[in-house]
Order: sequence, then structure tokens, then C-alpha cells
Amino acid sequence: MISLLTNRYILYAIALGSAIFGLWGYGKYQYHVGYQSAEYVRQMADLESFKSESLRLQGLSQNLELQLMALREAQPKIIERYSRVVIENLYLLTVLLMLTGCASSTPPSRVPIPANLTSPCPAVDSFTSPSWDDLMKSYMKLVIQYSECSSKHQALISN
Repeated sequence: MISLLTNRYILYAIALGSAIFGLWGYGKYQYHVGYQSAEYVRQMADLESFKSESLRLQGLSQNLELQLMALREAQPKIIERYSRVVIENLYLLTVLLMLTGCASSTPPSRVPIPANLTSPCPAVDSFTSPSWDDLMKSYMKLVIQYSECSSKHQALISN
């Protein structure tokens, strides 16, 4: 009888193990089916967002093309008007310059330059501070002032 009970318990254990293994396999199968279903839904959502984005971009592209066509149509008018106005003004300017060229006028006289502007720039003063930093700052300042004065003086004299 013990062997019959042992065999029966072994059979129950095998049946219970098989049931547990079957439930585990079924759960794994259902998980993969659910995962694939969720992937499909995500892909469909991506496709829908791509479709809506492409429709939006198509609308923008059409709007841009319409505006470019309007600019192309307007451009010759603008160029034509600009050319007409510039050419008319150019003719008028030419006629006016020819008329003023024939008019009698006196040559321009030179305006006398004040003496203080024609005098040379003062010489650079000596420096007595013991600091090298002060010396460098003072020297740079004086060189800049002197070069500005000298260039102004030379430009004034040469004219």
C-alpha cells in the first residue's frame, strides 16, 4: 500500500508541477501577446503623428509656394517702377547738371585758416614719477595725443 501511496503522491506532484509549468508558459505567452499588441498600438500612434505632421508641412509648403508666386508676380512691377523712376530722375539730373555747367560762376575762394590751427603741436613733456606703471600709462596717453594732433595738423596743412 505504501508503494501505491508513494506512486500516487509522485503522480500528484508531477501533475501539480505540470500545471504550474503550464500556467507559467501561458502567462509568458500572454505577456508576449500583450507586448506585441502594445508595440502595434505605439507604431500606429507614431504613424498617425507622422501623417498629421506631414499634412501640416504640406499646408505650410503650399502657403509658402503661394506667397512665392505672389512675390514673383510683384517683382517685375517693382523693378519696372524702380527703373522708370531712376531713369526719369537720371535724365532730369543730367539736364540740370548741363544747365548749371553752362552758368557763369566765380571759382570758390579759400577760406583763411586760423593761425592756432596751423601752429605745430606742442612737444611731449618729460615725466618724473618713479613708478613704471605710471610712466607707461603717461607715455601711451601722450603718444596717442601727439599722434592725433600731428595727423590733424598735417591734414590741415596739406589742404
